Amino acid sequence: MAGDSAITFPTVTPMNTWGERAFFGLKKILPIVKLQAGASYWGWTKMPPHTDDALWMDDWLGHFLQTNLSSYDTIHDLALLLEKELRNLVPRLFNEEGEENLLIRGGIHLAGYTEYDDEKVPCFWHIHNGISESLPDKKLDPSLVNANFDLLPEKVLKYNKSAVINNGDYEAFTRFFRVYFQKYQKELRDEMKMTIPMHIFRNEFWRAQIKFIASLYSIALDTSKILVTRIPRSIGGEVTTLTIAPNGFLEYETR
Repeated sequence: MAGDSAITFPTVTPMNTWGERAFFGLKKILPIVKLQAGASYWGWTKMPPHTDDALWMDDWLGHFLQTNLSSYDTIHDLALLLEKELRNLVPRLFNEEGEENLLIRGGIHLAGYTEYDDEKVPCFWHIHNGISESLPDKKLDPSLVNANFDLLPEKVLKYNKSAVINNGDYEAFTRFFRVYFQKYQKELRDEMKMTIPMHIFRNEFWRAQIKFIASLYSIALDTSKILVTRIPRSIGGEVTTLTIAPNGFLEYETR
């Protein structure tokens, strides 16, 4: 798991219009030592979301994991526990007219291992409001926070494939690394005999990706309006990475 530390807030501009400013300091990846698992989040920066006198999300989630230690023994237990708590704290996403309140949209990722056929197999839960793109046939109320088991162990074993899940401000990130970067890697291997060992240096590879996009954001301009302005640095700051193995954590670091 990997995440930056940027926080984006709505703000009034000198032209008396609404804009955004970014600050840094949130820790978006938290280890769950008891489960040999990890938690991350997107959208919500405070809990309850976007409430001035609420806890910052990293403080709230860390406190929740610690104070409820006796209430969960598996990732499944924790996912349902979070669903119940968040339904009490997060208002309905849609009003009676069907309009969406974007300020309260968010989610929590849980990643780790689960017991399946007498072995530990990777699994992934996504506890969030809104529709579930991974489980389109699941009957749920998208106005509420739902615990969705997006990556079941049998699917991992059947297809033996890795899965990459992105949330938050990820479009510029995925456009480059899922499309153009693949071609660039092939050119490096074929023409320069240079290999980027992503699986060996997994944490460093993901940190490098986030740092690269953050550097682009630091100089990027918004050309959608007549007055060209710099875009908010909604990706940036320190990067936290967490690698989890079946026998425990390999690395947890922020820098």
